[in-house]
Amino acid sequence: MREELRVFLHPQLVVLLRVSRGLNKRVTHKRILPCAETMGASSGETSIAALKSAVREAPWRGTNTQVVLSNHFVRYALVPWSEQLANRQEREAYLRHCFGAAYGETAKCWDLRMSEPNPDEPSLASGIDRTLLESLRSALESGDIRSDAIHPHLMVGANRSRRWISQGLVWFAMVERGRLCLSLLDRGLWKIVRNHPADADEPASLVSELGTLLAREAILAGDIRQDWPVVLYWPESSLLPSLPGRKVIRVQGRPMEGFASGDDKAYQLAMWA
Repeated sequence: MREELRVFLHPQLVVLLRVSRGLNKRVTHKRILPCAETMGASSGETSIAALKSAVREAPWRGTNTQVVLSNHFVRYALVPWSEQLANRQEREAYLRHCFGAAYGETAKCWDLRMSEPNPDEPSLASGIDRTLLESLRSALESGDIRSDAIHPHLMVGANRSRRWISQGLVWFAMVERGRLCLSLLDRGLWKIVRNHPADADEPASLVSELGTLLAREAILAGDIRQDWPVVLYWPESSLLPSLPGRKVIRVQGRPMEGFASGDDKAYQLAMWA
């Protein structure tokens, strides 16, 4: 049985974890690849080149892989419900229309995916550049690695946080180096999604930017008293920030055998299950 390779792809780093199969998962190899792309870079060329070089090495070859893409590489949209869509082709055309309206001509080059719609509720959808996906799959194939799945980071974070984001009105904040993704959910249903570049990657600066973004979006959303709780998904930090007037709920990482207490926090980016 092939072991599992977990990959987290970010403009500044690539995280690799080789994990044993079975009920008691164990990390057998781990590595962080620094990348030279600047904050805000979205092409992924440097990250994929680093990945391609690494997966040719013995610890990673011959695995099945799951890849999570940083929110730097993904664009999100809420697609309104429409009862007039009769089949898959009509839904795909509608999805492309919505992304074109939100992002313009560049959206024509994206691979678009949408969550299963709920009647009268918007669906969360994602767009990823097709060239990036093709380059990523090619890099993995060079190491005899099967690509089982490629997920946007928001989807993984939401799945890890499901227990908390399904309870009433909550803000869901995902923090990465150079990126803040802020969503509003009502009993697990998506109401707002904002995916913003951040000006810094230091924890204190990110907290300050998150507070500013949250204050602005709260006014627009009608959170006048600013008392809706914040569910915080921040794998690289154990910081519990103070956001005035709000309850902050940290989503904690899951322990796995094969890690030491002094290991780089960035490994948590690939600890989604």
